[in-house]
Amino acid sequence: MTPPTSYAVVTPVRDELENLSRLAECLRTQTRRPAAWIVVDTGSQDGTPALAASLAGSNEWISVRSAAANGATAERGAPIVRAFHEGLKALAHPPDVVVKLDADVSIERSYFEALLHEFALDHTLGIASGSAYEE
Repeated sequence: MTPPTSYAVVTPVRDELENLSRLAECLRTQTRRPAAWIVVDTGSQDGTPALAASLAGSNEWISVRSAAANGATAERGAPIVRAFHEGLKALAHPPDVVVKLDADVSIERSYFEALLHEFALDHTLGIASGSAYEE
């Protein structure tokens, strides 16, 4: 099996104005930057969509989609699942690894390089994550 060499990130967002810039900087400065970052808005009422559009306008690897509610009664987690599927559809070229990443996290510069390394070490690995620390 060929070790994974590319990854894309899908981030469902709703009212994440305070977090999105920080996450963008974390992804921009990765030692292995994603091939694509798809930000999928699920009905933000703050400036999240405008910020996401601004980020996409200045970075060719970032794009923005919308997965607004379909009018049905919301189920727990349903907007996030819809957003993730919308993000998957937006990937022009399927990467080796797809990441679902919340907007309210920060990650080390080498996080995704280390994650791809774990996939390369174990060809049976199908899902992985890191540890979360809160200061």
